[in-house]
Amino acid sequence: SRRSVVLIPSAYTNVSRMAVEYARMLPEQSFMLVATRRGGTLFDSVPNVTVTHLGAYAGDTYSARESAFILNAWEKLRQELNNVPELKMLSRLGTMDRFAKWFRDGFAVRDAWGRVLDREPIQAVLCGDDSNTVTRLPVLLARSRGLPSVDFHHGALDGRYQLKDLPSDSYLAKSEMEQDYLLRVCHLDQSRVILGGPARQRAQAISDSTEKTTVVLFSEPYEALGQRAEEIYRELLPPLSSVAKANGRRLLIKLHPFESL
Repeated sequence: SRRSVVLIPSAYTNVSRMAVEYARMLPEQSFMLVATRRGGTLFDSVPNVTVTHLGAYAGDTYSARESAFILNAWEKLRQELNNVPELKMLSRLGTMDRFAKWFRDGFAVRDAWGRVLDREPIQAVLCGDDSNTVTRLPVLLARSRGLPSVDFHHGALDGRYQLKDLPSDSYLAKSEMEQDYLLRVCHLDQSRVILGGPARQRAQAISDSTEKTTVVLFSEPYEALGQRAEEIYRELLPPLSSVAKANGRRLLIKLHPFESL
């Protein structure tokens, strides 16, 4: 790129679509969307957003010494974990055999993002999913280089805000409900939370309380993550249905895009 750009890392269509809606609000600002998967490129084009693939910055120059150090440390830790019966069983089943490849892949992905930051005039990062390891890496690298970063969640609410480190400088809340969630439930500092959703995706506010007729459950990708979807729904749906019925409302389940059954 010949102009300073804001980097948008994306692995999913939903992330890209929402990020592009933010970019649409700033036509004078140039953005560069770097997709880690083909799905990240599936959205309506916008003049101020250029698109490329992370694979274009791939290489094999990551430090063999660094990789050897991490893999050696992992093998020592793995031996310690075998002292725990449950973890030893996982090891015997081959679950831990994948870690070495994950480490090597992680180095390669990290270095690819490093090349993006080295070669392109990146002035900031706009991230829509810092729970995804691959798209979280450029946020961490930007922070280490003193570049500002802004985070938004591409879905409704992200429960992982309560658990993970929050490396971005600012967090966009798409609605007052999400703002309340980030401040009251996740305990983010008020100075880091900014109320502002994409202009074309803002929901109409409901002013009349009589119009609030629905209890909504936002699901997670239980099936895709190998979780116990049947047990989760069996535990959640009956009490939610009772709450809705007791208050004269319907129960609406908003399925995560990865759910199918």
